[in-house]
Amino acid sequence: MKTNSEKQVVMGNKKYPIVISLSEYKGSPLVDIRKYYFDKKSEEIKPSKKGIALQKNSFNLLAQTLIDSSPEIKKWFEEKNEYSAKKATQTLQVRADAVEENRRQAQNFETDKEGWQAPNFFDVESLGGSDKIVYNTKHSMYELLNQLSQGDDKSASDLINVILMSYKKAKDILDDGEEYSADELFKYLEFEWGLILSNYIKTVGKI
Repeated sequence: MKTNSEKQVVMGNKKYPIVISLSEYKGSPLVDIRKYYFDKKSEEIKPSKKGIALQKNSFNLLAQTLIDSSPEIKKWFEEKNEYSAKKATQTLQVRADAVEENRRQAQNFETDKEGWQAPNFFDVESLGGSDKIVYNTKHSMYELLNQLSQGDDKSASDLINVILMSYKKAKDILDDGEEYSADELFKYLEFEWGLILSNYIKTVGKI
């Protein structure tokens, strides 16, 4: 069976398979999960309208929720009754809420420094289970931050660290490629930033 792209995974019924495709839209990566049908003339499978295209955050939320809820969903498939359907639905909602909330939780991070010719003051690198804030030593703000971190009371530098870390985490929550008006973008970012910052503030002096 031939497909139209090397970035496709075909599974299930040969005439009406499920196809997982990796693509991009306006520079944003997408995972497309769709029912296809077999076209006899071209001997290729072609997409139907039944499916969904997910950006990074939506995919992570769905994938983790389904993994966490897998036992209850499998039980519903086996029993096929109202009670198991209700139980599976409740579990899905609880797991989805937990995954969503976990994205806003503070996590361990470390700091580092590096010099580069650019106006941005910092960057954040993902290290798997933790993150690293890398400060630009060639930015004028770095000298001030360095002075704050040299004193006995490091609460000011710690506070700057968590403000920047929570900002980056809030920015990551925004779906890649999602179209917002400028006003919507800033309101959404400020809302998420505030929630995440409140969690990071509790960690000042502990991380």
